[in-house]
Amino acid sequence: MVLELVKLRSSYALQAPRFVECIDVFSRGVGYGPESTMQTMSAEYGAAYERYFEPFFEEHPYILENYLINMVFRRLFPFGEKLFDRKATPEPAKEFALLATDFALIKGLLIGVAGGHKEAFSTEHVVQTVQAACKHFEHNAEFLRKAHQILVDVKLDNAHGLTMLLRN
Repeated sequence: MVLELVKLRSSYALQAPRFVECIDVFSRGVGYGPESTMQTMSAEYGAAYERYFEPFFEEHPYILENYLINMVFRRLFPFGEKLFDRKATPEPAKEFALLATDFALIKGLLIGVAGGHKEAFSTEHVVQTVQAACKHFEHNAEFLRKAHQILVDVKLDNAHGLTMLLRN
């Protein structure tokens, strides 16, 4: 799922150098390349999670907690922007799906970036990745719509699917 979302956003013409750098490090961290298969990338992703991501966030759990809390407030969860439109019908399930997608994408990118930097993975890399990703993923309504459509297409837009998306 993370690879599909990265490919979707990478297809956009305008990309900031910082975002391109993050995608390059992510790609290196998961072994993404012309010869790679989903099996080899999954193995690299799992290794990056276990060796670099998990130990780092066991020491710094507040970073992702703070990010998630910030997303909840920024997105006006569970109502979204429809909170201020009296004629609109709120869609809390869709807002949760978008929140879960956003969080899974950030976490997935961070796992790959951790794998790319290995033992040198630091809070500086986390901040750089989150800032670059937020700028490119969250501020594009079309991207968010397409991301939700990917969830629908692969049948991950329900409670079970979103749970699987958020699990390690």
